[in-house]
Amino acid sequence: MTVCIGAICGGQSPILLAASDRMVTSSDIEFEQPQPKIFHLAKHTLALISGDISFQTEVVSETQREVAATGITLVTETTKAFAQIYARRCRESVEAGVLAPINLTSESFLRQQQALHPQLVELITRQLQTGMSERDDATVVLGVDGLGPHLAMVYGPGQYACMDTIAFVATGAGARHAESQFMFSRYTRAWSFPRALYLVYVAKRRAEVAPGVGRATDLAVITTDPPGVLHLPDGHDFLKLLKSIYDEETRLVFEARSKAIDALDRELRILLTNSGMCCQAQKEVA
Repeated sequence: MTVCIGAICGGQSPILLAASDRMVTSSDIEFEQPQPKIFHLAKHTLALISGDISFQTEVVSETQREVAATGITLVTETTKAFAQIYARRCRESVEAGVLAPINLTSESFLRQQQALHPQLVELITRQLQTGMSERDDATVVLGVDGLGPHLAMVYGPGQYACMDTIAFVATGAGARHAESQFMFSRYTRAWSFPRALYLVYVAKRRAEVAPGVGRATDLAVITTDPPGVLHLPDGHDFLKLLKSIYDEETRLVFEARSKAIDALDRELRILLTNSGMCCQAQKEVA
């Protein structure tokens, strides 16, 4: 359970923004870890992980090694490498749980299918497919290269989607709460840096109502000219400033809404009185 958010802003001078919580869920236990969920995949490429943290961090580590070994520079290629490693790790995990207990590997299962009972083959195949489809890990990948800023989501057994045009994405239990803030605001990548940064922060805070989303907040900023990455960990002075602005805005909205409701209440009383409904309503209550 978590929330991870990525966005592109800045128009002709694009900037990438990332935010996440630190909540870890294991069965019926939840706790906020000291380790952020934002990791470097390459020099100017970040991954925000959700789902099985231990599994995801292994995929991150292997992707880091592959990027370093192969010299990958494009964000899309880094994303593809992450997705492929994720898919392979998923497959190995599922096969270990389904095939290993009956002394089979994926290779031996394929070789021996003709010799096995058809119902057993069908059962094993269904278990393998179910195991792969039940993985709910998802990752936001964002970074900058010579082709510009890129935003993507890796999900399922090795699938990924480019979110460059939409310019925002969220994963985890709080994803819908976060994405709704962007939708209601009619967000586009043309938004200015300060305006977009505050919206990302607001989206993270609003997502905290979802089960399993923690209150700690980590932010990261990736600039494109020149390329660079700035991390703002939970507790940073700038995040304290964002919190004070958010709290003040929330207070003002609450006061404005209370005044609006009071005004509406007065107008409703007048409306009901003029229509002759007020007395009737009072009698029914009595």
